[in-house]
Amino acid sequence: MSGKLLRSQTIGLGLIATCCGYGSDLKSYYPLDAGRTWSYALTIRRDGDAGKPIEAASTVTNLPGRTLNGRSVTPQEGRQSGQIQLRFIAEETDGIAEIAAQSAGETVPQAKQPPNYVLKQPLREGTGWSSTWQSAQFGTATMIPINKRIVERGRARASAAGQFDDCLRLHISGAGTIAAPNGPTAIKVEGDEWYCADIGFVQGVFREELPDFPLNTTLIGLELTGHQR
Repeated sequence: MSGKLLRSQTIGLGLIATCCGYGSDLKSYYPLDAGRTWSYALTIRRDGDAGKPIEAASTVTNLPGRTLNGRSVTPQEGRQSGQIQLRFIAEETDGIAEIAAQSAGETVPQAKQPPNYVLKQPLREGTGWSSTWQSAQFGTATMIPINKRIVERGRARASAAGQFDDCLRLHISGAGTIAAPNGPTAIKVEGDEWYCADIGFVQGVFREELPDFPLNTTLIGLELTGHQR
């Protein structure tokens, strides 16, 4: 498998105003009802790559709810470039979290410890939490610690699938160390995500920067192109 293809599969499947913060409001910005499907276009541009950027299409589908380790979850099936990954999403008292994942070749779901929160209450500007970002630099999947923070609510956001009202914008930032050919090297991650009411995840724009490897600076875009209820 080429490094570019691995990078696109890893990134694509690993992506994805003040309120009172009720659970129903959470599920408006991240719907969990079975049967809903979202289609996305993934674009990856790396400074050191000549020619066109990497482009790929992916879909995410909510499967019927089930119980996993005694907890009610919604399995989400992600498909991209012939690869399938399952994420198990739970509605917690304080947010929406991915509590397990299962990649191709794994026979059972692998628990996320701690859970990886997608959204957290209260849904208002300033709310922040810890999360993780999966990098595919040098052809290896590496988890990077990041912080997410709600910086806007109530604005409209346009995508290839149309314009949507009442959207949350989350800013993410983080840093860590990854394995480079000559040893460990630093990586920085910055980006923004948009979640819109009654739709879910609409768009993400991210940047990976490696100070010691400037040609590995990578811009990643994920944009909603269609959805079905």
